[in-house]
Amino acid sequence: MEILPIILFSACSDSDEFDFDDIDDSSKQRTVYYDGTYYIPYTTDNYAYKFSEDGTMIWKNEIQYPANVITESYGEKTELEYKRRPSIALFRKNYALHFMPSTNTTAQVVRYTYIYIYTPDGKLVKQITYDENASIYSWTNDVILVSKDSRKTYWVSSTGDESEFEHKDDIVFYNTYIPISNIGYVTFQSTNFLIGNFQKGNNTSVLYEFMYQKYKKDFQYEIISAKVQEPDVIVDINVKMKNNEEYNHTLRINYTTFECEEID
Repeated sequence: MEILPIILFSACSDSDEFDFDDIDDSSKQRTVYYDGTYYIPYTTDNYAYKFSEDGTMIWKNEIQYPANVITESYGEKTELEYKRRPSIALFRKNYALHFMPSTNTTAQVVRYTYIYIYTPDGKLVKQITYDENASIYSWTNDVILVSKDSRKTYWVSSTGDESEFEHKDDIVFYNTYIPISNIGYVTFQSTNFLIGNFQKGNNTSVLYEFMYQKYKKDFQYEIISAKVQEPDVIVDINVKMKNNEEYNHTLRINYTTFECEEID
């Protein structure tokens, strides 16, 4: 499964003065939409944060790392370090942190990775242990998406209940991704655009094919923004011709049929 991580964090020191302005621009773009508001989750080495889109800090909770010494089922003790900053994903109210050890166990298999689910005030709801690495993604409908190295994918609820689900094609995320409930997602970066429909598969060509039919050749385009407006994805793009003429277009793409039309 090809997974391009989208929850990355720049090195940033923790202090009492840390605020929204200290977050790198790329992380500020990784917003999570709930109840009409966009939120920005963030972690440093010591704290987990939730900000509103205008930069207001909603909460700040100290990170408690997993224990360093693990007792195997056969009695042997394994010492692991969890110094790496955890990934974060938001539910509607709760949040999840994913911890991965910075030391590998036998056979170079990453084991004892954890998802901890917390309430907004930092109280532990549930600890989930995996014998493999996993990636976590903020989603919608009060769930997060968990993708494991074993190619298994799960919905995890805000109370820690897991349910595996099938998807036709590999899950691929570019820099920006927008969930479409439990149907799929849209993801893009510069000229790369993909609509992932869990049942029907991935479509990476619909936008390019539409623009090619319009301009035939000698054009370049850049995706400016996208949003979900059920049952469609609305995409704003800029087009630059070989003669340096530039155009802006807004397209409507149905995320079930992949039909595309220009609306502006």
